Amino acid sequence: MILSSADIACLPLGREIHGFGWRHGFQYNDKVKTALIDMYVKCGSVKVACVFFEQLREKRVVSWNAIITGYAMHGLAVEALNLFERMMKEAQPDHIIFVGVLAACSLQPRAFARRRVSIV
Repeated sequence: MILSSADIACLPLGREIHGFGWRHGFQYNDKVKTALIDMYVKCGSVKVACVFFEQLREKRVVSWNAIITGYAMHGLAVEALNLFERMMKEAQPDHIIFVGVLAACSLQPRAFARRRVSIV
C-alpha cells in the first residue's frame, strides 16, 4: 500500500499508512522505511525521506536508489551527487543508481563540469 500511495503521489494516504505501520510495530523494519523513503520523495517531502534514510540500520542499494533518485527528481542535483559519492564509500552501486545520478547531472551540468566521480 505504501508503494501504491507513492505511485499516485498521495501524501495524505501515505501518511495514514505510515501511522498504521508505526502503531503496529513496523518502525524498525528497514524495508518498510525504504518504501516510506520512496513514498515521501515521490510526494515531494524530501526532507522527511532524508530523515528516514539516515535512520536506516542497514542502507541497501535500493534505499540509496530511492533517496538519490528522489533528490534528482526534485532538482537537488548537488545533494544527489553528494549522496552518490557517500554511497561509493559505503555500498556497491548497481546499474539502476546511474539513472538517478545521470538525471542529477543533467539538471545542473555546470555544477558537475569540474567535479569528478570515480566509479571504479
